[in-house]
Amino acid sequence: PIVQIMEIGPDPVDMMVGFSHNKAAFSAVSHLLARNYRRIGFLGARMDPRVQRRLEGYRDAMKAAGLYDPRLIITTPVPTSVSMGGMLFADLLTLVPDMDAVFCVNDDIALGVLFECQRRQISVPDDMAIVGFNDLEFMAAAVPPLTSVRTNR
Repeated sequence: PIVQIMEIGPDPVDMMVGFSHNKAAFSAVSHLLARNYRRIGFLGARMDPRVQRRLEGYRDAMKAAGLYDPRLIITTPVPTSVSMGGMLFADLLTLVPDMDAVFCVNDDIALGVLFECQRRQISVPDDMAIVGFNDLEFMAAAVPPLTSVRTNR
């Protein structure tokens, strides 16, 4: 028997325990949309199947709102890190300077976005909303604290 953890989906090897990465991302982006953010970016690294499902959830939410713009998406196959988050965010700001929120595929990327906002004197959350994924301890300890999708491990 094989039990896959941290996700559910249509093609288990045997059994799955977890959640839908697609639906979790859709919910996170819908949360931002409900708060009147409209130019919501997506930052992804490593791009494994779980990250790809989060990207699908982002796309689904933005398309459902009639706000999908592929220029708002930046991904890399490079492994994730805090510094990578800052670099990806800087690249995205160059392409879409009027972005008002960003959904990050994990908390490391989100923390990097926060640091880059601080370097550029972009007020969080007044001028930029940031949402991460996994809800690691440092998200609540960050200044300001950052919103994240909680994945009960």
